[in-house]
Amino acid sequence: MSEDLARRLRQIRETGGRSLRDLERSLHVSSSSLSRYLTGQAVPPWSVVVGLCQVAGVDPRPLRPLWEAGKRGPRVGPAVTVTRNDLPYDISTFTGRQEELAAVLTAARAERVVAIDGMGGVGKTTLAVHAAHRLTSDYPDAQLYLDLHGFTPGRDPVEPAEALRILLAALGVPSGRIPEAVEERAALWRSELAMRRAVVVLDNVAGQAQVRPLLPGAGSSIVLITSRRRLVGLGDAHPVSLDVLGPREAADLFGAALGDARAQDSPALEEVLRRCGHLPLVLGVAAARMRHRPAWTLETLAEYLREGDLGTAGVLSMSLRDLDDGQHRMFRLLGLAPGVDLSVHAAAALAEVSVSTARRLLDDLVDASLVLENVPGRYHQHDLLRELARGAAEERDEKRGALTRLLDHYVRVAATATNLLYPSGAHLRPAVPAGEPFARPADALRWLDGERANLVTAGTYAAEHGWPEHAVLLARTLYPYLDGHAHHAESLPLYGRALEAARHLGDRGGEVHLLNERMSMNARQGRYDHAHDDAKHARDLAREIGDRYGEARALNALGDMHWRERDDLRAEERFHAALELFREVDAGTDVAIVLGNLGLVAGRQGRYDEAERALRQALADFAAIGLPGGQGTIRANLGQICLWRGRPAEALEHYRQALEHHRGLDYPSGEADALNGMGTAARHLGEMTQAVEDHRAALAMAVEAGDPARQAAAHEGLARAHRERGERDLAREHATGALDVYVRMGLPEADDMRAFLAG
Repeated sequence: MSEDLARRLRQIRETGGRSLRDLERSLHVSSSSLSRYLTGQAVPPWSVVVGLCQVAGVDPRPLRPLWEAGKRGPRVGPAVTVTRNDLPYDISTFTGRQEELAAVLTAARAERVVAIDGMGGVGKTTLAVHAAHRLTSDYPDAQLYLDLHGFTPGRDPVEPAEALRILLAALGVPSGRIPEAVEERAALWRSELAMRRAVVVLDNVAGQAQVRPLLPGAGSSIVLITSRRRLVGLGDAHPVSLDVLGPREAADLFGAALGDARAQDSPALEEVLRRCGHLPLVLGVAAARMRHRPAWTLETLAEYLREGDLGTAGVLSMSLRDLDDGQHRMFRLLGLAPGVDLSVHAAAALAEVSVSTARRLLDDLVDASLVLENVPGRYHQHDLLRELARGAAEERDEKRGALTRLLDHYVRVAATATNLLYPSGAHLRPAVPAGEPFARPADALRWLDGERANLVTAGTYAAEHGWPEHAVLLARTLYPYLDGHAHHAESLPLYGRALEAARHLGDRGGEVHLLNERMSMNARQGRYDHAHDDAKHARDLAREIGDRYGEARALNALGDMHWRERDDLRAEERFHAALELFREVDAGTDVAIVLGNLGLVAGRQGRYDEAERALRQALADFAAIGLPGGQGTIRANLGQICLWRGRPAEALEHYRQALEHHRGLDYPSGEADALNGMGTAARHLGEMTQAVEDHRAALAMAVEAGDPARQAAAHEGLARAHRERGERDLAREHATGALDVYVRMGLPEADDMRAFLAG
């Protein structure tokens, strides 16, 4: 099909921000089929194109010519550009700052970095976002926004490594391609920007050390920075400093925010502007107060302002006096919440009110310009208002109770969602009271996706600020979701903090679980040294406290690492020890898992009959338990045994059944395994075109999963298939890709790829 159509579909998927799993559920199309459509291996039905567009909120009609051209063959007609735009809403009543706006726009066309500085509430973010919207036509490839929380009360500034991960993901870089080290992430970020004309707003920067790794290198992209500090150490950054508004601009802004003529020709206007400090934020709050009181004159507002203290805090505090008790309490408590924002349900838990009451209170605060709702149903505060709210809540000693309620809410709903999506492992997770049930698994997944950043932040905050139980509960509850959806890089810090919390509590059983879970996350990312250390620590601690299950889990993980190192003797020893312990504690699912591992070890040793007996037993166990994912894994193992025995046609059938088992599950790595196996079997059968197609689909799934080992296997399969087809340049390209991953992971397959490249 036309590569242009595939590229547009990938861009549309990125715009919608939906995983293949979520799209599979929404569109009723298998994830493997979607991966073929998105990688250009097949032309999707027009209904799928329309569905993808509907999910992302994109008009599908401009894609029709590309789709028809893809059906016919070569592309004809102009390409359609679909870009990522994360900018907040532009203010339709943007007023004043014409000189500063002109300075930003002029600098943006000559420089690559513009740094806007000024005091809190002076309008830096508004100016940067407005300028970015004006620059969209000049920078059409991406418009990105990231709040670095340099001065947000109660939140640590975003670390450069995490900021780079978020920005790279926004550009569509799969998690599996994002390196661990900040220097490597910065290099990749510069490389990605160099290929695009993008405008990036980095808001609320703490200092130059935080933002320097995020700056562009070569290319045409522009970065707009806002900070309360002048970032004089950035060198090439063009500075634009904001002072408070001048009298005319302040009057224009106040009049626009008020929305009527009451501010015109009033002798009290100058006093109102002066008492608001000519600050846009404060002027907006004061105007909102007057806007909802048609009987007020400007003299009335000035009189109220005279009653308060002079200065920004005094004016903002004045705006709170008109709130009723419920509104004021909600305002205060919002300032305490960790995380990016709050949903209505989370705000209801925080304030211990009904959802309908929370929605009414939040709407009242939005109307008063005391709370922002940039995304429907999600609320946050400007930093100055957050600081005021937080201080007021702490003065009333409301912090402990409110945050405990919010954390309880997150734990309850996370447990309800996770247990619905992953019922087979519910007995391994802490028992917590259930929240309101979800109507469908898709709703549970949507909630987890929408709250993920808040949940991880809340768990880390809980560990660091005196809620260790909640930190442990959140980390252990969220593990199957975070692991299954490849959110490893952003979640690993939570598991480090949760481990510290478990140790603080003396929860040694929880420590064993968390070590095993962090071990698994490290292994998924190919960080086998870290995974090996966690597994050994978990094994030793589990033995010390008599946790037979935790010990068995760690032993199985150690066996898997020895297997990857091709140390079959030690792998088999660890697997047998794990099997004995799992049988002792009657862990049927885990017994089947270890039997599958033992089957592979026996097969690689040439003990094929023994291998098949173990695998057939594991397959029967998984079928009895009712776990299709486990059946898929064992079918893939049986396929591998058949390949070793020289039976590729039989292997292909096993891999096809494995793929069917994995489809519809939240385990893209399993599909990647099956597809890689199908590609290898096809190659042994001499079907090179099919082999290439299967390995490409496997690569797409492995990238989706952020699974470097399976990405490398797909690259290796593609290298061998392309060489068989006489496509030596493509073979070398994929072999090099496989070698890079194998070397980084310290796997012996690196020697195989070196030999391949030398041949």
